[in-house]
Parts: sequence; structure tokens; C-alpha cells
Amino acid sequence: MNIACIGSRDLNKDELARCKEWGYKFAREGYVIQTGNARGADQAFAEGANTVNPEMVMLFLPWSSYEKHRIIEGNKVIVFDESNPAHRLWMEEAEKHHPAWYKLSRGSRLLMARNIGIIDGTFYVVAFPKTNPFGQLGGTGQGIRYATSRGVPVYRMDLRREEGG
Repeated sequence: MNIACIGSRDLNKDELARCKEWGYKFAREGYVIQTGNARGADQAFAEGANTVNPEMVMLFLPWSSYEKHRIIEGNKVIVFDESNPAHRLWMEEAEKHHPAWYKLSRGSRLLMARNIGIIDGTFYVVAFPKTNPFGQLGGTGQGIRYATSRGVPVYRMDLRREEGG
């Protein structure tokens, strides 16, 4: 079974340690974590799971070179590909769930579509969002909105509570 592990790029040392610990625990319990390989929470969750077994980590990348140096041999890597019908659906869902899609650059749209892929096929989402300077939850917020719309429960580490589902 797969768990989506998503979160902010701007976590402090203690918050990153918690994400790493949770990634480790999930992998020890036999769960595959799906994450986006971004700095911060994503990489901390993956780092924890990688210490158990790199095959327990599924990384969703918006493009092939994205944080490539953080990919460990054995990680399953899925790169967004517009020719893939499932990935085109990710883009459509990302547009539906983003409040200002028209303002996003091409790269930002790929990141948001990748966020949809991270959530797909999971039974649970663990998220550690933080608000950005605009008071928004960014890509993590996008993942939370999408998961909630699909009835996938979300555990918010920042609030220490479950939402949706």
C-alpha cells in the first residue's frame, strides 16, 4: 500500500527530523511512500524510507533533471510526460484544483500536475504544509485540496490532526 508524503520546502531542523522519522517508520511497516523529491519535507520523508529500503520510495518528478542528485538507486522514478494519458489527466486535475492556474508558469504547472500524481493511488496522505509569504499553502495545499476532493484522508503534521476522507 502507498502513502503520499508531501510538505513544505521551508521546514526547520526539528520538523525535517520528524518527516525523516515518519518516512523511516512507514517503510519499516511495509508502506511505499510517494513523494515529489522537492527540498524540505519530500526529501526528508524519502531519506527516512531510503534507510530502510530505497525500493519503498516512489518519486514523482515534473521533469527528468529535477533534484536528480537526491535520487537513490532503487527508488522508483516517475517523470511527468505529456504524451502519457494519465499524466495529461494530472494536468487537468491540477488546473481544476488550483485557485490561480492562469498565473502559473509552465514549470509551476508541471510541479502542480506532479502533485496530483503523488496523491493518485494512495490510501492516505501525510502533509506538513507551511504558509508562504502570501498566506497560501503552495503545492502542498494543492495536494491537500486534491486528496480531499477524492475522499483520501489527510493527516496534517502541522496541526496534528486528520482531515477529509
